[in-house]
Amino acid sequence: MKNDCARVTISGADDAVDPDALAILSADFPFVEWGILLSPKREGTPRYPTRSWVDRLVARHNCGLAAHLCGQYTRDAEVGKFPWPIWHRGFSRVQINGWEKLTRGIRDAVSDLRLPPIILQVRSEEQLAAICDEKLNTSILYDPSGGTGRRTEAWPAIPSHVLGFGFGYAGGICPENVEEVLAEIGAQRMPYWIDMESGVRRDDQFDLYRVRDVLSKVAALKGVRDG
Repeated sequence: MKNDCARVTISGADDAVDPDALAILSADFPFVEWGILLSPKREGTPRYPTRSWVDRLVARHNCGLAAHLCGQYTRDAEVGKFPWPIWHRGFSRVQINGWEKLTRGIRDAVSDLRLPPIILQVRSEEQLAAICDEKLNTSILYDPSGGTGRRTEAWPAIPSHVLGFGFGYAGGICPENVEEVLAEIGAQRMPYWIDMESGVRRDDQFDLYRVRDVLSKVAALKGVRDG
């Protein structure tokens, strides 16, 4: 079966993780992207690193990084206020988590060519339909779990208008089931990415062994496809 998974986003690394360890994994698995959860209220708590830690990670030039805006940063984006992470030179993509309606601020962010490409996290079929109805030129992460680790029951086909912008899947993906999930998603009309957060944690701690395990399994599948 064709494996169209082009990228794996691993979210939730925090100050307890050595940025050098992530740089090593980036060198070993060039298709990995680190989703950095950013929230002013939760900064410095598990899953939400401090600005100084982010600066250290950005200094590792081989790391693919995406800013995942949460909490107040999402509310700021909804009204057109772009917080510091969205401008940070180290992020190649910016994901807006936890939004409820397509506000003018979100629409402006999607169309602002000065900003990195925007990803909208979608937690329901209704949100996905709203983006499709407006044909917004944005990447989409389909994530009904919202970071809780709940297994997604069905993986939708990539909407035709998203071609060229990107589509991702999340929800309960982990080293134990990643091969099964990729088989369930199946062949698509464009390369996609998968995102995981809770699935690479152990006792709510970011687990580098689980991260390497899942990346190794995806690499093996990509090797079969490419070979």
